[in-house]
Amino acid sequence: MDRRGGNMKHYSGTEKLERLDGRPATDLEGEYVFMDTERGEYQLLKGTALYIWELLEKPKTLDELCSDITGEFGISKEQCLEDVIPFIGELEEIGLIKIHSP
Repeated sequence: MDRRGGNMKHYSGTEKLERLDGRPATDLEGEYVFMDTERGEYQLLKGTALYIWELLEKPKTLDELCSDITGEFGISKEQCLEDVIPFIGELEEIGLIKIHSP
């Protein structure tokens, strides 16, 4: 996924991030491909993006997600938020996750 156009909303950290698994998808040796049959497009997740997707197997807050990521990659919470918020915005924009306000 291209993170340059991500949605830069402000998040408090307590919103619940819910993965939406309704699209056709397949695992291709370390990459995950989603089909958007309405638009005739696909999204590809790999590397850290795929790791984040896997962390969202069960709904969790942005704070919980960053806690998992900082523990795995040894980065600060601030760096995590800076990197993850645009990506989460993109996932919401293309309909792969839903964000629930607290």
